[in-house]
Amino acid sequence: MESLPQGTPWHCTEIALSGYTSVHPIYLIWRDGLEVIKMIFSNPIFAKMMTYDPHVVSVDGQREYGEFFSSKYAWALQV
Repeated sequence: MESLPQGTPWHCTEIALSGYTSVHPIYLIWRDGLEVIKMIFSNPIFAKMMTYDPHVVSVDGQREYGEFFSSKYAWALQV
């Protein structure tokens, strides 16, 4: 287990709202988004899965939009 690459650490922040009481403390559990992106982009396992070229997805003859690179705007940026 120790030889596996370490991911980004989780953080835990207690949230206290003035004027409101709760029976149990409220915690926000989060990761630093920028660090997660750095980890994903530096991982060689994901290198072959990433694409930055616009593409068209057609389902039954109709265009399907599911992510940024399938949008018309992504094609316009290439010009």
